[in-house]
Amino acid sequence: MKADARCESLRTDISARLDGEIDGTTARSVEQHLATCAWCRRYEESLAQVRRAVRLQGAEEVPDLAAEIMEKVRPLRRIHEARREWILRGRIAGVAALAAALFVAGTTLPSRRSPGAALASGLQERVRQAARQLTDYHATYRVLERGWRPAVPQRRFVASVWFKAPQSYRLQVRDLTSYPDPASWPRNDLDLIANPHRMWTKEPTVCPLAGPPSCALAARVEQRTIVHRAPFDGAGSVPSDIVVPLETIAGASGLEAIRSRPVAGHAAYRVTLPYRTAAPLVDALETGGSWRPFSPLDRVDVWLDRSTWFPLRFRVVASRSRDRNEWAHRQGLTGDRPGSTLLDVRAAHFSIPSHLPAGLFSAPHVGLVRSGGFKGAPSPRAVRRLQPSDTEGLARVDSGRTSLGQRVVAYADGLTWLTVTSEPALKWDAAAIMGAEQLPVPGGGTGYFEPAAETLARRLDVYGQHEHVALESNLPRASLLRVAASLRTKGLTAPLGFHNGASSLTREPANAIPIAASFAAAPGYLPDGYHPSTSFLSRSRGVATLTTYFRQREVEYDGVGIKLVQSRPAAALPPPQERHLSEVRVDGVLGRWSAERGELEWISNGTYRAVSVPSFDLATALRIAESLR
Repeated sequence: MKADARCESLRTDISARLDGEIDGTTARSVEQHLATCAWCRRYEESLAQVRRAVRLQGAEEVPDLAAEIMEKVRPLRRIHEARREWILRGRIAGVAALAAALFVAGTTLPSRRSPGAALASGLQERVRQAARQLTDYHATYRVLERGWRPAVPQRRFVASVWFKAPQSYRLQVRDLTSYPDPASWPRNDLDLIANPHRMWTKEPTVCPLAGPPSCALAARVEQRTIVHRAPFDGAGSVPSDIVVPLETIAGASGLEAIRSRPVAGHAAYRVTLPYRTAAPLVDALETGGSWRPFSPLDRVDVWLDRSTWFPLRFRVVASRSRDRNEWAHRQGLTGDRPGSTLLDVRAAHFSIPSHLPAGLFSAPHVGLVRSGGFKGAPSPRAVRRLQPSDTEGLARVDSGRTSLGQRVVAYADGLTWLTVTSEPALKWDAAAIMGAEQLPVPGGGTGYFEPAAETLARRLDVYGQHEHVALESNLPRASLLRVAASLRTKGLTAPLGFHNGASSLTREPANAIPIAASFAAAPGYLPDGYHPSTSFLSRSRGVATLTTYFRQREVEYDGVGIKLVQSRPAAALPPPQERHLSEVRVDGVLGRWSAERGELEWISNGTYRAVSVPSFDLATALRIAESLR
């Protein structure tokens, strides 16, 4: 199975687009194609991931190996990971795709921990149970937002949510703000309707953050429809954390829950999280339209109903850190005060009705229409072959084929879901293999795991002799491994390295950094919950670079986690990528800090080192850097 001729012809333009080397007309043509082609979106993401990973930063003359490697090792087509572009609008780059912090639910905590931490352990498991039990749901929220624009210091909204398991969802947001001149300011009304086969959104176009009402003169309302949706696909996934905050709460590392005074007459627990962890909850409300951005360093307080685990209230509070202040200045958010409430969302009503009419989730077929390319009902024999014997108690709800010929079987129970997708095994996908964590599957075989992103689910790839099977789900990592163990396909272990002439890329043990490269050092400190995920050594023209990723086990909403790059030989820092850099002393050596990228760089004894922490601050980067031994 191959991509069509159009896909093949665009590979060069996609690569050039990543480098900013194509004209506007070509760029728009590529963007239009990417909006409708899942294969090319995955190709673009894989290429970008390899380029980020193997960028040898220690010396100017070191080439980027990505293009050479990708020409030799053509990536497999990866499915169900189309990005929800309406979520990414208005989002800061540091929280665009994965952020911090979920452990496997039900972890037993030592008795010496605080009562809040012990309470959180049981709360996390109950949230997972509630997500399975939920069928019908209705809620209304009152929303107060501060700091959107200087001329509009605060806005008010009312938001209504309806949900019917497993894939029907409706969100209606109405803007109640009194604008200085209603004719000049676009009202931020939003409608979203999703059902198992179609998804429709209606929203205003987004004004730039710094653009006052002048941009409203050209503002218009946009409507988009996705038809022939694949089950639980990334492009049509519903923002359901506002129903039960599964990804936000269940298993969050370092989580503490305390009993709170009643909220709206309901007994509640209060949980405090960094924004980088609570992003799915905020995104569930702000799934379209124009909203103010938040820093991954901001704080989110969540009040949960003690019986239903419904989020009765959540608020975003500005961090007091210096890095956060610098971020706000770059964003033009001059009115943000440290410790002030930026967003306050309170439930005015919620209920679990015995029945919701099907017509409530009837999505229009209007506006910009694109197809997900899914057709239901493959042969019963194909379903039987693909079906795992262990689905973690989820029932089959759909099956079919994608436009690229992949077979898909979907399972669900309430908000919890799983898809199993199969395609013929082709060549190894270098970008996916090097970027994913290699894990043993219980009972034998190997799987390649990627944590959840802001718009992507957890994923486990199993590459067999003749078949590639992808598992995607909001089940925890341990559950995905059990499902993989029950597949007919047993996973092979990928080659250790990929070579192209004098250039090479080799997987190394992530937990044994000095063994992988004698010049490299391992961190003695990592933030709570982070572990070595994947590590690879690239060599070209006499320069060796070891890149190691440290990630949380369940999610990484910023797409990076923590990245440590070490390269030798290196005589000087590479040219800066932006103007605003700070000189910082790292363990007695003068280095530099980019607050925009969250990256600390320095040279020590002829070795270039860089610690990237896009969802943390300089203090965290320095603590990691100074713990290297």
